[in-house]
Amino acid sequence: ENMENRLVRGYLDMFIGISQIDNSDNIEVVPLRNENLYIVISENLLKKFIFSQNPDCVKNFKNGADLSLFKDVPFILNTEGELSYKIYSRYFESNGIHLHSIISSDDSQLRTVMCANDLGAAIMVELMLMHVINYNKTTEKNHLYYFPVTGLTVPSILAYHKKKFLAEYARDFINIIAKESALYYKKLQM
Repeated sequence: ENMENRLVRGYLDMFIGISQIDNSDNIEVVPLRNENLYIVISENLLKKFIFSQNPDCVKNFKNGADLSLFKDVPFILNTEGELSYKIYSRYFESNGIHLHSIISSDDSQLRTVMCANDLGAAIMVELMLMHVINYNKTTEKNHLYYFPVTGLTVPSILAYHKKKFLAEYARDFINIIAKESALYYKKLQM
């Protein structure tokens, strides 16, 4: 929430990340992507909590998982101050979803390790799935599965101050980020 203020005051030259900053008289926003939020869950917890209730439901999760099916699963969520937490909390509230949160952490790599050790499932933005994918490459057992949450996205943006001078290399950087982020997300989907 503070990024917009920091850009306007000149404390930041540019911001790249998850945010709901909008174009204004002072700020230019380059949308990068509406990132999906994903449920990350270990093979063991999937078998224990989901397969035991409905073994066929996982086939449909690739198109989007219904969070209400995960109500008994312990979760490792972001801390309350994080924007993604605020977005999915509002979503939970408006859809009557109550998850069993056992711990909070803003470190997606730590949440990945905790998921791999069957401590709970997690909700992660699409960009942080790199930790899950890398973990799965290094293990032969208890893989981590990830499924998009139905109807839930967060905006990924690049923002900068409109009225401040931008050197040519900064403009090139903005173009490179936009192009490379599109390629990166495409690779995640493979």
